[in-house]
Amino acid sequence: MMRSFGLKPVSISSVTLAHMAQAQQVFHKLYAGAARDAAFIHTTFDQMSTKCAWTRREIAVYDRVASHANTKPLLLLPNSVYLQSPAPGAAPTCSCSNVQAGEPYQLQLVHGIQSAEHEGVQAGPLRAACSAVAAAAQLVHPSRTCVALLAKPIDRLAVRTRIDLRGVGETLKREHNVHTVLYVSMADLARTKLDSSGDLILDEHRISVIYSRYDFSHPWGRWVDPLPLDGGSAPTEELLAEYASLRSGIVVPNLKCSPGIVAA
Repeated sequence: MMRSFGLKPVSISSVTLAHMAQAQQVFHKLYAGAARDAAFIHTTFDQMSTKCAWTRREIAVYDRVASHANTKPLLLLPNSVYLQSPAPGAAPTCSCSNVQAGEPYQLQLVHGIQSAEHEGVQAGPLRAACSAVAAAAQLVHPSRTCVALLAKPIDRLAVRTRIDLRGVGETLKREHNVHTVLYVSMADLARTKLDSSGDLILDEHRISVIYSRYDFSHPWGRWVDPLPLDGGSAPTEELLAEYASLRSGIVVPNLKCSPGIVAA
């Protein structure tokens, strides 16, 4: 899947571009603030929790881990999608501001052909995302950077997501000099340890940045109470195992105590 794009690059003024950059900072503050506001989360989801066992489980996990995030440095990547009206002088309209950094590798294919056929095309989302992640990794470990791409287990990823993850990972290594790129699941993070210097260790690797491409979407898309024993349309056992890893008392405290940066 690719996000909608124009057949040719859209020309916008430097003033409009500056306004869009300012708006992105507002979106980041909004999302970070909402995620750390336990009262807001409960006000929003408590009524749904009375009707849905899966939502109750998600809120229980949130209550357990939310306090650990309050002091953790976050790297929030630019990830908004704008629509440009054909009307003369019309300003772009933000249609979505939470798209996993624009699925950067796949959109780079569009950027590549537009750059080849037109002059002055600005850098695409792949460079923006990878540059930011690589720079953050160097802040933590200047000489031996390690970025962990967090997603679901490989056999449960859609092909488009696997393509994008691999594309981002290879770009980090080839073009941004990231020494090691790991592809990890929540169960892998449950195996992490803190060494004597406070680094987050997975096997022999010291993790500098965790780039979260994880999706905890509602697996059934409808209220379920109780959870379907056979999984219904979703692999219940695997999902519950991943939540068990998150609740293990290892993953989130280790992230909090280590100098590693969480990117999303």
